[in-house]
Amino acid sequence: MTTHRERIQTCLRGETPDRTPIALWRHFPVDDQNPETLAASTLHFQNTYDFDIVKVTPASSFEVKDWGVEDQWTGDTEGSRRYTKRIIQEPGDWEKLPELEPTSPHLAGQLACLRLIRQTLSPETPMIQSIFSPLSQAKNLAGNETLITHIRKYPEAVLKGLDTIAKTTARFVETVCGTGADGIFLCGSTRTGGIALPGRV
Repeated sequence: MTTHRERIQTCLRGETPDRTPIALWRHFPVDDQNPETLAASTLHFQNTYDFDIVKVTPASSFEVKDWGVEDQWTGDTEGSRRYTKRIIQEPGDWEKLPELEPTSPHLAGQLACLRLIRQTLSPETPMIQSIFSPLSQAKNLAGNETLITHIRKYPEAVLKGLDTIAKTTARFVETVCGTGADGIFLCGSTRTGGIALPGRV
């Protein structure tokens, strides 16, 4: 019997698989606020439907909370959250952003979630982690209106902040690949699609 991983590898080689690979995913509001419950919900979803790829979908704020952002889930069925605290108010705030290490509490929590999933998930099922682009993270740090205003009036300050976000994200992605994840799904924003970037599949 063809495994999920073999099916994906067949497609990557440009060959015809036994059937078209299928993967669907969803958010898990409330459960996504804890590494253990997000892992459990993700595994339950996979055990129910047996998709060819498992995409791990934490809340969109997970990459920015260690900078001090706060948010709240108010019942949105897609899992979208209402931001209650932004940390970028003035143009100079972009230049004050520190680079974060993967050991920062919320980033480390997501790494723990991936390890929990991989411990139970079959090694023949590829797993990818959702990663939000630096610009999407900037939007979550500042809010849409503030970000657009700063891009137009203070582009150099925003670029410095984006550089910090990009370096933090790159370091986190490197660590993600050490958890047993096979790649990442790079998200353009919380409302648009993304692209899957395979690692070791």
